[in-house]
Amino acid sequence: MNDQTEPINFFWTGGWDSTFRLLQLIVVFRKRVQPYYIIDATRKSVQNEKQAINKITELLLEKYQFSKTLLLPLKTSLLIDIKLNEEITKAYKRIIEKNKIGIQYEWLSRFCNENNISNLEICNERSIHPQDNIIKRVFGQIVKIEDDCGEHYILDKKYNTSDEYLLFHNFKLVVFDTTKLEMQEIGKKEGFFEILEQSWFCHTPTKYNKPCGKCYPCRIVHREGLSWRLPFFAKLRYHIWPIFRLVAKNMHVKL
Repeated sequence: MNDQTEPINFFWTGGWDSTFRLLQLIVVFRKRVQPYYIIDATRKSVQNEKQAINKITELLLEKYQFSKTLLLPLKTSLLIDIKLNEEITKAYKRIIEKNKIGIQYEWLSRFCNENNISNLEICNERSIHPQDNIIKRVFGQIVKIEDDCGEHYILDKKYNTSDEYLLFHNFKLVVFDTTKLEMQEIGKKEGFFEILEQSWFCHTPTKYNKPCGKCYPCRIVHREGLSWRLPFFAKLRYHIWPIFRLVAKNMHVKL
């Protein structure tokens, strides 16, 4: 049994990548984990994410009795309550002038700064489409670390005056060299795939609480080889929606 005293700080969304890493840390590496979940009340999928986290937790504790001492209670915070930090926000804005990255890195950075968290694990999987490996493409300032939890990347301290360092220096970038398909195979090999299947991904679920097939996470799921996760009508929307948007855009231009 693992005897570490300090748990691994971990950002958990209830999604495929972060759930995979959580299960890997606990089931494979037997590490204590302190998960954090940030509630964005404006996102339609919040309840789905919460339900996924609860279900995954239930199944994990039921199947792996030892996990009861390793998975610490989930700590939640409201996105709206994270303190403003002008320095971090300005750094983020300068970065996106050159490269588009998600706004979540800005508020996660503010969250770490406010709570004195200097080693928060966040998941950035390797896409099977090289052009989609945004963080790896944008930042040439990362160094690879190997330890008893596998591999992760951190920002190199020699770039400590850069905007990228300011934004990312409190993070450990994990599953950086692992695709979603590889996570699926590892999950099957290690015996936790049925728990991983309970993860959620869609940001705009339908009124029947099914993945929409149109949002960015749904498109990524399809493109990364996990289209089996999309119901029939979601797959249909995936193919039709880009055409609909193009037609609507052209009509708008003509008007």
